Amino acid sequence: MQNQKTRDEELKRIYDKESEVYDKKRFEDFIGSFYNRCHKDTVKKIIRLTRPANNILEIAPGTGRLTFLLTKNYSSVTAVDISEKMLAKLKAKHKSKNLKIKVGNAQKLPFPDNHFDMVYSFRFLHLFKRNKLFPYIKEMRRVLKPGGKLVLEFNNSFAGIFLHYLYEIRRPKEKRENYVRPSQLKRIVKGITYMKWYGVGFPCGLWLIAKLSDRAARSIHSFFGMSPMKFFACQIIMVWKKKKKKNAE
Repeated sequence: MQNQKTRDEELKRIYDKESEVYDKKRFEDFIGSFYNRCHKDTVKKIIRLTRPANNILEIAPGTGRLTFLLTKNYSSVTAVDISEKMLAKLKAKHKSKNLKIKVGNAQKLPFPDNHFDMVYSFRFLHLFKRNKLFPYIKEMRRVLKPGGKLVLEFNNSFAGIFLHYLYEIRRPKEKRENYVRPSQLKRIVKGITYMKWYGVGFPCGLWLIAKLSDRAARSIHSFFGMSPMKFFACQIIMVWKKKKKKNAE
């Protein structure tokens, strides 16, 4: 537990420092902005799949890159992050009246059991080793209402037909990103029913097509993300549904 606490403190320091340049480093060049648009396209599909829902929790929203989509489509959104400086950027960016912002640790969420209709987590769980994921997912499941939806994103072991994985294993262990396979996730996420999953980001030069036609490139990405090609996406987003209690109507 001490090691995990240290890891959480380390992440807070990293993202407090990164808050000033986070968006610029990741999403303002051509490839990053194209990935951002494709990611948002996928989130819109998930929103359509999971509505209706009212009370939403977004874990680790960072600077709020995807938060606007949630506040636009749900009546109440709560954003929780361990980094106060990242949340300050989010607050400056979003003035929505239906958005609540709270500093908190995803291992111990400051909410009662069965509180939210949906819990979203994008670009967060890849920060942890596979054997460290369960406490976070268990806590998300705790605050989710029976029948509620859980949306989780992970780095995919099969990305680029294993090319990313082969690249990562050559790096020092402490610098490797954390990958999981879809089949492993079904074992990690317990007590909750799998619904659907999508692929996001394909290392096959779609950004080159986007230079000629953004619309065509995003259409191809959308098709890949729901076809068998999704097995080779850089990230996978999985949608789960919490089981209702047997005595519930």
